[in-house]
Amino acid sequence: MEREEYQKQINDLLQAVETLLKSNKVMGERVAHLERVADAYEDLKKKYAKLEGELAMRKRGQYGKKNEKSTETSETTSASDGSKDDDEKAGEEI
Repeated sequence: MEREEYQKQINDLLQAVETLLKSNKVMGERVAHLERVADAYEDLKKKYAKLEGELAMRKRGQYGKKNEKSTETSETTSASDGSKDDDEKAGEEI
């Protein structure tokens, strides 16, 4: 009688181990898939950042930088504020 109980317990343990091994294998496959997805995501992020940089460069080429525009406008406003630049002063002296 005890021998049958031990065999039943051993069979139950073997079945539990087989179930755990199957679950472990499935989880390993899922982890591998998630790692591939994460790598693909990182690649897409890099490509996106590269394209954003290229777009910014094209916009800078087309419209110029904000700092460049502000210095141009400040130069034109200082010249138009009524003060004379060096060329105008030299013309008056002659």
